[in-house]
Amino acid sequence: MAPVKATPSSLVSLQWIVDESRIAQERVQEEVEDFTFSVRSQLEWLNDHMAEVLGQGELSVASP
Repeated sequence: MAPVKATPSSLVSLQWIVDESRIAQERVQEEVEDFTFSVRSQLEWLNDHMAEVLGQGELSVASP
């Protein structure tokens, strides 16, 4: 028996493409939000610790 040829319109629907695109955009937005939250937290931590180091008045590079 010969295989049935599928037409492009029978493989995917326009609604499926729209839904997949929306889901992909939502996932990208979630990743961006997670990344920016992480970066913001790291910068706040660094800022606090640098303020502490620089506020001591004497900086010793040799000691941890």
